[in-house]
Amino acid sequence: MHPLSEVNMQQTQGSQPPKVFISYSHDNPKHKKWVADLASKLVDKGIDITLDQWELSLGDDVPKFMQNALRASERVLVICTENYVRKANDGEGGVGYEAMIVTAEIIRDLGTKKFIPVVRQVSATGSVLPDCLGARFYCNLSDDRIFQDEFDVLLRELHKVPSQPKPALGRNPFAVTQSGEEVPERLVEHLEPMDADFQIGDSVEAVYRRAIRIAKSGDFLEWRGLIRTVKSECAQGLLAWRKVINEKTPGSQELALSQTLDGVDQYAKLICVALAGVESGREKFRSQTSLVDDFMYPQGWPRDGLTYYIRVPHSTLFIYQALHGALAMQTHQLGLAVALARSKVKTLDMSESLPICQSHEIVGWPKAMGQDAIKAWDALEGLYERWPWLSLLFGDKEEYVASLISYYMALNTNELALCLAENGMKLPEDEHPRNMDVPLVAFLNDRHVQSRAYRLLIQDPDQVRGVWESLKVPFDAIDANWKEWMNRSGRWKGSLNRFLSSGFLGHADLINDLKRG
Repeated sequence: MHPLSEVNMQQTQGSQPPKVFISYSHDNPKHKKWVADLASKLVDKGIDITLDQWELSLGDDVPKFMQNALRASERVLVICTENYVRKANDGEGGVGYEAMIVTAEIIRDLGTKKFIPVVRQVSATGSVLPDCLGARFYCNLSDDRIFQDEFDVLLRELHKVPSQPKPALGRNPFAVTQSGEEVPERLVEHLEPMDADFQIGDSVEAVYRRAIRIAKSGDFLEWRGLIRTVKSECAQGLLAWRKVINEKTPGSQELALSQTLDGVDQYAKLICVALAGVESGREKFRSQTSLVDDFMYPQGWPRDGLTYYIRVPHSTLFIYQALHGALAMQTHQLGLAVALARSKVKTLDMSESLPICQSHEIVGWPKAMGQDAIKAWDALEGLYERWPWLSLLFGDKEEYVASLISYYMALNTNELALCLAENGMKLPEDEHPRNMDVPLVAFLNDRHVQSRAYRLLIQDPDQVRGVWESLKVPFDAIDANWKEWMNRSGRWKGSLNRFLSSGFLGHADLINDLKRG
């Protein structure tokens, strides 16, 4: 057995194989066979290859196949020949279309390592690379004498098994406690039963980067250990905050809200780890419904005292479900957002469990935030400045807000579907708009931000249809009730401001757009 084969077996056991798309030009039958042989060798070494020769059938939509394959794959092998480079640079045919998508992704993320040039032949002027990949480090398979060595390098890269692994990071010999006291190195390991890779006082950004690395590597055992460690640290932090704040009575609603957010801060690390799982898109890591109870019922949390304080965990879940939904919309996972919104919770004053999207305190009116939907929304928007690490997930502030709005557009659509499913495919008569479960404060934002949010909602029409199809609500029922639902939603928004009769709703054209699409 080749030594790399044994490494790969250990690396991929219990994790998903790397998903790789091969982009190439159909120069001639010999070249097509060479590409197919390379693909077969990679499949034999544990790489999940997408190749047009294996996937396309007569009548298939070729551009759609290329677009979906490029975007769904973790890595893309670009087989570079003179003919491929000419077509890519000139924008000719399918190769030109793929090159356009590659260029767009590189422009969006200059640091991306997704695209790997694989040189198949060389010219008199040197290696052949298209303009869009000219600065990329490449794999040279043009020379049979070094083919196996280069192939092994490529294989290690795809499996994320470096030939020279970086040494593990040691502990900080100058660690300090939360009170600022320096701790001798020999005593560091006795302070907390923390994961070996953690440092005392690690920033949320550092925890996030570690979480995303673990999720993308597919190591579920390490992921579970990370979750356990972070949950313990967050629970301890929340109890310490409660001990300090317990004797204080807020003199105003503004101060109470500020103190509530201080309490929510204690769970920032667990929230960021959960969001890293969502961002990874991997099936084992992206579903976070199991953490709902951890946010709602922290270990050792006392249930006596002022309402503002005992219900801080409810506010934490409010913020988490909003951030989770926003990131799911940002990463084309509408179904994941709706799944969490439909998961059931039981607040302190409820006799039975309800879906998050129907639990008013969790979806938009947290009592620890004054039971005020506008203040709660303002707190959500303000998190971008309060938690700078959110920029790692969402980019700029406007994209962050648009993602939140897009999620609440999805919740509004989901509420209509739930309402029809529960009432014989008809809206109840004379329903007062303020009785809607999901607040519509998000729609007070400017039109251009709502339009940006709507583009996130409509980016995958099949997932939008899945919102009501999963409840067995036919499209005809949605279509028949949509106009009235938008009217009620508009009146709800209008009730927030006496100067608004109804107001703009960024997703009002959803059904018409789905019909046209």
